[in-house]
Amino acid sequence: MQWPPHGTAKIPLQLKPGSVISRKRQEMHITLVTIGTRGDVQPMVALGRGLQRAGHTVQVVADRTFESLVRSNQLEYAPLNADPRQAMQADIRKLGGNPLALLRWVNEQYQPLARQGLLDVQAASAGTDAILHSSLAFIAYHVAESRRLPTLPLYLQPFTPSRAYNVYAPGLPGWLPFKGTVNWWTAHLSNLLFFRMVYSSINTLREELLGLKPVPWHVYARLDTSQRPILYGYSPAIVPKPPDWGNWLHVTGSWFLDADPIWQPPESLLRFLESGPPPVYVGFGSTIDQDAEAMTRLVVAALSRAGQRGILLGGWSDLGSAGLPETIYRTEYVPHEWLFPQMAAVVHHGGAGTTTAGLRAGVPNVVVPYFADQAFWGWQVYKLGAGPAPILRKHLTADKLAAAIQQSVRNKGMRSAAAITGDHIRAEKGVETAVGWVEHYLLADPLIITPS
Repeated sequence: MQWPPHGTAKIPLQLKPGSVISRKRQEMHITLVTIGTRGDVQPMVALGRGLQRAGHTVQVVADRTFESLVRSNQLEYAPLNADPRQAMQADIRKLGGNPLALLRWVNEQYQPLARQGLLDVQAASAGTDAILHSSLAFIAYHVAESRRLPTLPLYLQPFTPSRAYNVYAPGLPGWLPFKGTVNWWTAHLSNLLFFRMVYSSINTLREELLGLKPVPWHVYARLDTSQRPILYGYSPAIVPKPPDWGNWLHVTGSWFLDADPIWQPPESLLRFLESGPPPVYVGFGSTIDQDAEAMTRLVVAALSRAGQRGILLGGWSDLGSAGLPETIYRTEYVPHEWLFPQMAAVVHHGGAGTTTAGLRAGVPNVVVPYFADQAFWGWQVYKLGAGPAPILRKHLTADKLAAAIQQSVRNKGMRSAAAITGDHIRAEKGVETAVGWVEHYLLADPLIITPS
């Protein structure tokens, strides 16, 4: 399937006060496919709500863990049974943080997961008008091709290569010769490596399950540099759109979900917050630590040395399960949008969603990256002045974490930078902007800007 030939859009994203947007309205049934953790799913639900408010019917295809999240936001739900989290929880500690071992694991696990995913999306997409998909759910593109439906990628991390930064090797020194070239080629070659790993499996499944011809390698080789439209659902206040990206690439602003009106904080948490000064949040979400007990001891020691109370998220590693001092409150889930503004600082793994939530709250962020794009987000926080330099998990000690926490809590310049960044992010209209681009590309009906 060739990408719909809409050309490049010339639509101003910054409207003057008093302007209105008018368009021919055509209601669609849109299927959003997303794979991953809550940080991957929740922004898609937020976008789904925005599309629903614009008059469209929206179905979200996601892991069963998130069925209640989808349905509680009045969106249709269909299950995705191909989720790698269970296998990762069993195997990740065995990999020992070795990137080559992780690549082998992906190669071994990918085909059965992709097979199930294609079957799930194929079943869910009957009767839909368009399929939108997240980065990990790109198998949905092939289902859209088989059904001859328009499709649009929705990414939460910069996928397109750029000379301006390097998602896969951030923190390169400024004096490095040809840094822009290094940035671009590192990103492109990393993408090619991933494509090469899944290329054979995808082509096999295209023929076997969808009745499609194999995709030639040269198509994959140019995938990340082609002029296909992509919506990037992150904040330009964190990662501005680089000058070498074309106008078919749109950094819309982050896609935030409205606060859940049903959720209420536990009384024990409210009492803890009221019993002393603002604590420091520590949580590593869906990352799995090789030694959860040792990590818990490290966090407890760091908070003690920094003289701070803490809120600890158990997460996938089940941190803090063996008991904690009274100065630390353990939780399994609290909405970031409710909790983070009440913190003195937030310590986390650097996932795209958690980083954005931390910066949106206007408090300093301490990032402890484990793998993938997490270090990139940590360096973006540092460049903004909204937190100290990221500390890789393999280099983390109680003393280093304590020093980073103390700096975040006490440094007025850092706290000011975090507050300013939060103001910018909260002022964005990411969902509304993304909805406009979705309608533009799917309806092939450019927005008309007219004075009121």
